[in-house]
Amino acid sequence: MSIPVPSFFIRVHPRYLFRYTAHMTRCKTSGWRCHGGSGVWTVVGLLLLGIVAAVIAVTWWSQMARPAAPGGGASGAGTPGAFDEAAAKAAVAELSEPVNTAIGDGRAMSMLADVKALAAQYPQYGPARRMLGLVYLGAGHYEVAYPELIAALGLLPADERSQLEPIAGTVAMKLGKLDDAERHYQNTIAVNAYDLQTRLLLAQLYTHKAQYDLARDTLLAALRVDATSHRAYAQLADVYARQGKLNLAMDEILKALERTTMSQRPDRVKYTRTKATLLRRLNKPDESLQVLATSLRPHEQMEPAVMAEMADALAMQGKFDEAARLYQRKIELDPTDADAAAQAAHWSIKAAQNSADAAGKAQFQDDARRMISLIRSVDPGSAKIAELEAALGK
Repeated sequence: MSIPVPSFFIRVHPRYLFRYTAHMTRCKTSGWRCHGGSGVWTVVGLLLLGIVAAVIAVTWWSQMARPAAPGGGASGAGTPGAFDEAAAKAAVAELSEPVNTAIGDGRAMSMLADVKALAAQYPQYGPARRMLGLVYLGAGHYEVAYPELIAALGLLPADERSQLEPIAGTVAMKLGKLDDAERHYQNTIAVNAYDLQTRLLLAQLYTHKAQYDLARDTLLAALRVDATSHRAYAQLADVYARQGKLNLAMDEILKALERTTMSQRPDRVKYTRTKATLLRRLNKPDESLQVLATSLRPHEQMEPAVMAEMADALAMQGKFDEAARLYQRKIELDPTDADAAAQAAHWSIKAAQNSADAAGKAQFQDDARRMISLIRSVDPGSAKIAELEAALGK
């Protein structure tokens, strides 16, 4: 009889993923305004590493606990080419600890040869295929990880499949296989209707596909599972905001803020920023700026996404020069911040374009040139240089 695996081990990846979703999805379309890297998929890729060590541990426990097949676990033992389950089980158990350690240390590739040999020797043994998929996953090779995870899902017993499905779903998301990801998440929920995190991932998937009604319904179902989930309320706010239902979105983000604790400060910062964005979109830039100034600590106000929101609110008020100075203060703290320099140049150009005073216009243009020179010294190959110089010449 196998030992039940605590649900914690299979929920590490979505739990941390949601902290960054709202910021990633609000990222500006222009490359140099986006401070979230390549978006939510980058986050998925990075955070998948965190689940691998736990699942390898699950593999080891399950192999130690699951009995071999009757008769020693070797169907046709002694017959050439026969599958020896007992030997396969022992081989997986032997590799589990070093594989677990290697993945945890960021050295997944160091175990690839051994695990590939194991999977080649026992291709019909689910835990071996799963281990190979997780090693590929730990190394960031999603394209080859996914087929191994699929093979494992076809070979593992039902209880272990339910643990692997959400991982396969997240890898499918990373690869852009959205229909496959949806199927994996739906399979997980079918086995465990109370799996809140997978419901949130499924809602995120629907949001990415612009299937907002499905996303909303999935989130409402998630809240029936756990009415205290601040992440569900925050995602619901995002769905309503995308639909242009700003007042409904505001109601939901306020609920999310009410349900976060002091220990969940990163979430509070993210939700505060969302609240400010909604106020700006509701044509209340003054209130947006006040929320950011009074609710966030000084170092939090210097986060790129927060600064971008403050700059947008200042721009709505026609205060392009203040938006530029906002980023210039950031550069004073870190003269190598090319992104902040690009923002300062952008808003200086806007200030020059909107200045009725010739002297002021010239000063703003000089500020922009100085920021462009800083970018050139820090990142000579930046595409932002040509873009900003073109805007400055207009």
